[in-house]
Amino acid sequence: MHVLDGRSPPGNGWYSAFAKDPNRDHIHLMFLWHASKDNLPHSRRNLYYMHMDHSAGKWTSLKNEKLNTPLSFKEANGKAMFFDSKNKYSSIPQHWVTFDGRPIGLNRISEDDDAAIRHLHVWTGETWRTQKVPIDVILKPTKKEWVGFRSREGTVQRFTSKDEGAHWTPGEVILKTDGEHNLNALFAEAHPDAVLVIHDKVDEQRVPGKKRLWVWGAAGFLKHDLIEKN
Repeated sequence: MHVLDGRSPPGNGWYSAFAKDPNRDHIHLMFLWHASKDNLPHSRRNLYYMHMDHSAGKWTSLKNEKLNTPLSFKEANGKAMFFDSKNKYSSIPQHWVTFDGRPIGLNRISEDDDAAIRHLHVWTGETWRTQKVPIDVILKPTKKEWVGFRSREGTVQRFTSKDEGAHWTPGEVILKTDGEHNLNALFAEAHPDAVLVIHDKVDEQRVPGKKRLWVWGAAGFLKHDLIEKN
């Protein structure tokens, strides 16, 4: 099944992130437009959302408007776009669904000085709440608490939120090194002892072909010999 039409306008396309509903047989899709042919500085723009009732095979918007697939750029802008980045950079979103079936997205949006700042997008049930947040990744959100992590100046710190990401409280520092890190929590449901991957961004510059990597979870960091055996 072709879901998104990358041929209208020709030469452009989409970047997408899928999530499964925890309670219904629904598939959730959050995506952005990749405008590769218009010669503007930032080709990745906006954010869009739609979901499919798997049993019926029909895609709809949050307003329950039926969407034709593959979805065209024109119809996406009219029915599915929930964040207009105004031709500024918009990164591929991390995408989750709450316990009661509401979509959540976390991505980077460029500011006027071109600095990319993390933004959290939460469907409240009535509208989208979009705000700047201090975290880089979120574990799968739960009903009582959301857990996120941030990496700054070689320090990886844990944050928590009791109000669905509206406010974040800094917590323990889980790692401190002399380098910068990339964080990945998109596989957080796989195993409780491996919910966050951290890798050093500058190791390859210091020693070509080498990169430090840490795996963190409920039992702390996995030891090197355990990673090798797996």
